[in-house]
Amino acid sequence: MKKIIISSLLALSSLYASTAERAHIGIAHDTNSIHLGYDIDTALRVEGYFAYDEDFDKRIDLGVGGFYKTAATENSLFYVGARLGVVDFSTLDGGLLFTPTAGYEYMFNEHVSFGAEAGLAVGTGDLPTQTVTNLTLRYYF
Repeated sequence: MKKIIISSLLALSSLYASTAERAHIGIAHDTNSIHLGYDIDTALRVEGYFAYDEDFDKRIDLGVGGFYKTAATENSLFYVGARLGVVDFSTLDGGLLFTPTAGYEYMFNEHVSFGAEAGLAVGTGDLPTQTVTNLTLRYYF
């Protein structure tokens, strides 16, 4: 019975992965964030994110981003877009954060990718404008 279930899940995941529409989960190193994304088609991605930083006044970020993707090589892609988020602190005033972002992603196989991205985070309230860089690791379903 276990073999049938595992075989069925593998078959379904390979069919799902071969389409343009794919979901993924990822982590970003420098911002300590978790990304949940969905590739709408081969060129568009929507991605929500959550970040928590206990060392920086218990900062909590919650937001969404939209990106245009284009193939760089057979196993890699470039993406450009922006994230819009809400930031809250335990003692400081939070605000909105708008972050135009560009990135590169290399696919090791059809499920795992590693990438790097950079952006300019423009904030309101007590949030300063600053550059943001991340190393990303994503798993595609």
